[in-house]
Amino acid sequence: MIAARSIERLLFRCMMFAGFLFLTGCSGPNTNGTSVLSQISVGETMLGYGDFEKAYALLDAIAADNPHSSVAALGLADAYFRQKAYLKAAIHYRKAADLGARMESLLGLARVELARNNPQGAKVFLQEILRVSPNSLEALNAMGIAHDLEGHHDLAQQFYRAALAYAPSDEKALNNCALSLALSGRAWEAYSPMAELFRSNQDNTTIRQNLALVQYLAGDRHRAMDTALLDLTESQAKANFAQISKLPPVH
Repeated sequence: MIAARSIERLLFRCMMFAGFLFLTGCSGPNTNGTSVLSQISVGETMLGYGDFEKAYALLDAIAADNPHSSVAALGLADAYFRQKAYLKAAIHYRKAADLGARMESLLGLARVELARNNPQGAKVFLQEILRVSPNSLEALNAMGIAHDLEGHHDLAQQFYRAALAYAPSDEKALNNCALSLALSGRAWEAYSPMAELFRSNQDNTTIRQNLALVQYLAGDRHRAMDTALLDLTESQAKANFAQISKLPPVH
């Protein structure tokens, strides 16, 4: 079970989501000229440094001072999600939904469930988004990720291709589709599109490490290690390759 969870965590890190859906506009009262999102950013930085008491005090105060602001609720939810505080993130996504930011909140809740390795739970939220917005790139990508986490790679690729039919240059769908192909035993088919994607995004470490995984699955082991070592230690690269070799059976 531990090995399976390690593989799922690796796959979750490899897949690419849309950016967080911070809203713009008026941040509401009681901000003393400083935007709500700027205050949230300060609190999130404190969390990252481990100054939890001050961070929670600041973030709780922002929530209390802006009880009717969907901007604040979404910003808090996204900040907590990035810090892996999924219980707090889910609370604020639900509050944002109650304040009218329903589609953004459903996507946030889906991401929380994917991070919890609960693709079935994520799909419930994503299906609701797609009923309203069938061309939502964020929801299509996330639905593909949910199916990939379940080992249903053919279904996952249908959602990535639907996203690409709507937005052919969407980097997240291109990345996710190529990786999904590799996971389904078609690594050589994924090799060329992933390499092409990397050549246009050479500053993107996620895409670079996904190229290394595709190279490894395609049997190009020496090149895979060379690519991986641009960002990782040799032991980290070997651990990733060992995990990706223990994939569940394709459905």
